[in-house]
Amino acid sequence: MNFEFEKIFNLPRPKSNNPLPWFVEMPIAEHILTIAQVRDHLRSNLVPVGGHRKDNWNDQWAGKLAEFKITRDPLNLLPDYLKVNRTMRYDGQYVLPDSPLVEYRAAQLFRKALFAEFFKGVDSVHEFGCGSGLNLLDFKEVFPDKKVYGYDWSDSAVEIINLLFGEGSGRKFDMFGTFGKAFQDNNAGILTFHSMEQLGPNWGEFFNFIINRKPSVVVHVEPIYEFYNPADPLDSLAMSYHRKRNYLSEYYTGLLNWEHDWHIQIDAALRVKFGSLYHDAYSYIVWRPA
Repeated sequence: MNFEFEKIFNLPRPKSNNPLPWFVEMPIAEHILTIAQVRDHLRSNLVPVGGHRKDNWNDQWAGKLAEFKITRDPLNLLPDYLKVNRTMRYDGQYVLPDSPLVEYRAAQLFRKALFAEFFKGVDSVHEFGCGSGLNLLDFKEVFPDKKVYGYDWSDSAVEIINLLFGEGSGRKFDMFGTFGKAFQDNNAGILTFHSMEQLGPNWGEFFNFIINRKPSVVVHVEPIYEFYNPADPLDSLAMSYHRKRNYLSEYYTGLLNWEHDWHIQIDAALRVKFGSLYHDAYSYIVWRPA
């Protein structure tokens, strides 16, 4: 099964030395069994996301920092959840990846295409919830001369960003309200990539922070609840998972209301049918203050 990049992400495929990932189609009997297993998992007590898990993230980034200092290999910055060869969601069905790094390789190509499309006109990019800096590393491959800044609630993540891009590039920032030092670049882009998902319904203060910075463009890559189709069996499972984990809620609805009131302009909003066993996490929304 070939990976149809342009169809899934609605972006031109970037040039790369790595071939596109491939998948093996799952037999129907295994597909049915997988649905049953996911339903069983959703009946368990899933840990909700949120500010109470800060120590978990700091421990993970501290481990990645220690490994990277020794190897200087960007793969050592990869979050643990991206290293597992597992069943994935692709174009409305379950598929089997043919290597452990399929999701990472596909996401890397996606990031580069996304950045090339929507950040080409800015002078700098500020990523909030930057983690280990992989997104900004890909951004610098696309735009080596543009400035990057990474913000995170983890001291280890901030140290990684300073190590990768120079002192002062990493900044402490808590998306739940301890915003720290603000910025006011004249021509800046803002990025969130699997970070606003942690906010659940509590995204209002961070949104106000963003819009008050007057960015040239804002790009979100997050699981978007409103994009799912409840009549679709896999989407219905993803919606249940989204609710149980307390992921980002009502954000796209809020953006549509702001656009209706002429406060912002939404340039793109795409449901991306690609993700892990439980949900699609690569949908994107692009907007700018009106």
